Amino acid sequence: MCYWIMSETATPIVRSSVQPIPKEDLELDELKAQINALEEKIKARFGESPSDDSIHTYSLDDSEELLPDHVTPEYAPMDPESKMPEADDWEPEAYDEYISAEVRLPRDGKEILGTVTG
Repeated sequence: MCYWIMSETATPIVRSSVQPIPKEDLELDELKAQINALEEKIKARFGESPSDDSIHTYSLDDSEELLPDHVTPEYAPMDPESKMPEADDWEPEAYDEYISAEVRLPRDGKEILGTVTG
């Protein structure tokens, strides 16, 4: 997982680890001034934030329309009933098909055969 961070020169950089600014530091006038200065640099470089920051759901009936780059597309399935269920919607009984299945397990550098019992 990577984070996009805006540098002091309003140049995006990528980092794999970040730390949040403590709440008490966010209340300091000096840090507020630095944040406002950075926001002004970002606006000067990239312009104002888009006002339409929505998600657009496509369907088969949509005409070929061009969406702005900042709008996140969301695709509707061709058959809504064929959607994959969420992990939380699974019932424990759905895993009964694994009972009595034979599996290979590593043990002491060798593979041994095991049977699912429950």
